[in-house]
Amino acid sequence: GDILCWTLTTATAPGLGTAGINGTIMIDEQPTMRTGTNLAAVLIGNACTIMDVRAYAGIQPSGSAITLDVNQNGTTIYTTQADRLAITASGNASTTTAPAVTALAAGDWITVDCDAAGSTTPGGQVVVAITVRRVKF
Repeated sequence: GDILCWTLTTATAPGLGTAGINGTIMIDEQPTMRTGTNLAAVLIGNACTIMDVRAYAGIQPSGSAITLDVNQNGTTIYTTQADRLAITASGNASTTTAPAVTALAAGDWITVDCDAAGSTTPGGQVVVAITVRRVKF
């Protein structure tokens, strides 16, 4: 299958309203990841700022890394392509280089592409977590 779900949890702080929103895009590529565009997508409901982007593979890739790209309205948030999420061969967790684009507006589409899945054995059961902070209004 492709996309299973997008889940949101909110945290509040007294007097501050919504302090943060954590989102997780689940890409269910069992047992193996595949390359392609728009493997997961979510519509942003409120203006927010990306605080962190991470990925995890339940099944490790071998031969080469899994490389993932996150896009805002069809354009990468990583203007330096070397900064894209990468899960190294025989690894489970991605690098965590901050994206160049962090501002998201209500109505933006966030999508995830898989540019490489592992050359000998593709990884699988990949989760991409995008942590955002809602813009105060």
